[in-house]
Amino acid sequence: MKKFDGFTLIELLIVLSIIVILSTIVMPNFGPFVQQSRMDSIQNRLLASVSLARAEAIRQDVQVTVCARNNTENMANYTCGSNWANGWAVIAGSSAVRVEDAPANAIAVSGSNITFKSSGLLSSGNDVCFSADDGNGDTDVRYLQVNQFGRIRAWDGAQNDGVCGSDG
Repeated sequence: MKKFDGFTLIELLIVLSIIVILSTIVMPNFGPFVQQSRMDSIQNRLLASVSLARAEAIRQDVQVTVCARNNTENMANYTCGSNWANGWAVIAGSSAVRVEDAPANAIAVSGSNITFKSSGLLSSGNDVCFSADDGNGDTDVRYLQVNQFGRIRAWDGAQNDGVCGSDG
């Protein structure tokens, strides 16, 4: 009698049944996980840009600005835009050091242009807040606060601190 290596039809059906059961448990949780990751990514990209701007201001001994992107590709003579939905840029003098693309659809980034002096302090002398919100109550708003001394603080969820306000 020949011996055949492989799976029987019953074994294959049992494995497929287990895969279907596990996927029905996991899949409903996957969408919110992806959205949380997108929000974290926006917050981290903005944090990296603000940190770079402060470091470049100190290193180059010039004023460096983080502002809304203007949708041009001219990196040598870059000017700020007005819509954060287009992304943002880090500008040293008139040259763009870093240009970030627009955030994923349905994520609104808000804030105001900030400029670091060569000392690393904000030129405005006031704390500034950025936020990223997808409008979904199940996903926490992401905040990024830059104080007048250039220190950066990032968090998510409801916060009532006088600068960033509260989402709740």
